[in-house]
Amino acid sequence: MGCDIVPGRPRHQGLLLTLQHKVDITLGLLEEFGLTEQECVAYGDSTSDTLLFEHLPHTVGVNCSAALRERAAVCFTGDDIRGAYALGRQLLDSATKPCDYAG
Repeated sequence: MGCDIVPGRPRHQGLLLTLQHKVDITLGLLEEFGLTEQECVAYGDSTSDTLLFEHLPHTVGVNCSAALRERAAVCFTGDDIRGAYALGRQLLDSATKPCDYAG
């Protein structure tokens, strides 16, 4: 037990997740559960989510950065996360046109 991180020592690059890892992990889980990209909603808030948002059709920016807002299918601004989930559900159901929601 203990900590393998020592202040002042360089970080071990093999332990860091990259933007591509988010895509690879998501695709792996979709395959594992027998789902398609059309059946998946990605939620994100920062530039670390941009590659995933470029890869998936149903994306919800949650109180997101300007860069992610440009890539999101829809955006949610507010403090009640249920509003963001409602937008994701709408994307899956294709019940309404994508729109911004403030909650």
